Amino acid sequence: MLIDAVGFPGEGSGEFRLAPCAWWKWGGLRDISLRGADMISINGAEGLAVLLILVWVLIPIPFILKRPPGGANRFGEASWPLGFLEAIAAFFKNFADFSGRASRSEFWWAILFNVLVVTVASFEPLLGVAWTVISFLPAISLATRRLHDINRSGWFQLLSISFPVGTIALIVWYCQPAGDADAFD
Repeated sequence: MLIDAVGFPGEGSGEFRLAPCAWWKWGGLRDISLRGADMISINGAEGLAVLLILVWVLIPIPFILKRPPGGANRFGEASWPLGFLEAIAAFFKNFADFSGRASRSEFWWAILFNVLVVTVASFEPLLGVAWTVISFLPAISLATRRLHDINRSGWFQLLSISFPVGTIALIVWYCQPAGDADAFD
């Protein structure tokens, strides 16, 4: 049994009643009305779509605004800046290492390498699929280590599901320098 929110115009009580209904019988969410406040009125599928979009955008905001813990970095020693070839080697060497930290240079050189390979592989679809499978786990572990460098948990990568708000926040965090005094870049 699902809940259908039904407003009753003409009743001056200012109340909001939730009535149980069968989803297929009533056609889903029919009407939401806060008559006392007259601020929200959602009708049919269009209103439900607007509500879902608002939830999609608003849910990541508290996670984004939460500051990382102060003090020493809890994820280990700072990592050294790496050159292009060193970053690619570290990308594959640490393919399943979700502990430790990755410097900005290590992260962005590896991202550049991935973009170049994907661009070349886009001409051959099978090669593109193979590269995606090969580079998926190393990319996730690299992003986790990069978030560790700014003293955030790797689980914050899940914010990218909430596009565009979460993705923009992650890109900004990936660009930030390490949050402690002993960082090298």
